[in-house]
Amino acid sequence: MGAGVGLPPTIEWVNHAGFLLEADGVGLLSDPWLSGTAFNRGWRHISPTRFTLEDFARVTHLWFSHQHPDHFAPADLRRIDPGIRARIVVLYHHTIDKKVVRFCESLGFRELRELRDREWVALSPSVEILCGTWFDRDSWLAVRANGTTFLNLNDCVVDSPGLARKIRSLCGNVDVLLTQFSYAEWAGNPEDARLREASAAEKLRRIRIQCETFEPAWVIPFASFIYWCHPENFFMNDEMNEVLDVASFIESRLHRRPIVLYPGDRWTAGKPHDWQEAARAYHRDFRDRIAEGATEVPKS
Repeated sequence: MGAGVGLPPTIEWVNHAGFLLEADGVGLLSDPWLSGTAFNRGWRHISPTRFTLEDFARVTHLWFSHQHPDHFAPADLRRIDPGIRARIVVLYHHTIDKKVVRFCESLGFRELRELRDREWVALSPSVEILCGTWFDRDSWLAVRANGTTFLNLNDCVVDSPGLARKIRSLCGNVDVLLTQFSYAEWAGNPEDARLREASAAEKLRRIRIQCETFEPAWVIPFASFIYWCHPENFFMNDEMNEVLDVASFIESRLHRRPIVLYPGDRWTAGKPHDWQEAARAYHRDFRDRIAEGATEVPKS
């Protein structure tokens, strides 16, 4: 385990919205999507995942924010060794349909724990979590680990001070904020670049509101490390926010410390971090993906 009892928590980057938070014997893995495409072969990772199926042996708890395939990837879950799955507790917010819970039960995970809305739950003596449902579809997660509070907003649309204040009233001060940095929704046809430009700008406005309300010391831009890979949506890449620009915006305009992690990178909370190396690597990978063109072949 990367962080022992009493030591600062560490984050190991998986990919896109997935990361492993380790503290006090807890290995909390959020939203792992390791391989393949998502959304009907419409998305791929910008950069290759380094986290392996064997690395699930370091996971004690597995949390999913919602059912979208870039956060909940059944194909990857099926590939985990059954003996490893039998040692992992799955965490998911309470739902009526219980699709995620029942699917994970069928795979033989150790325990399926449905989280009550906005109720702190202890995972160890010094690690506790608070999950909040978001308009009946998505959810966010606050984690207190050895004195550091992380807030994972994933895809929750927290785009007003009022909405942000409601979350802050529940989780308290936030040290590390994880937030989406580019658009994920369909934004017009090929000729509608201005719509995509406006959508990209809105994500920066959202990050500003979140930083001003939560006042985090560190900001991790995430959940946007994809490119649109199908011939029918490849044009959507034209106005995507790149993490190189977003991290610079966070640092120079919002005066917060950005944390950018490439797949396989680790960061110990509170430690100095040079975000530019990872951001430049993502930039190179994104340029390479665009140069390669659409990778998915339309079905005949």
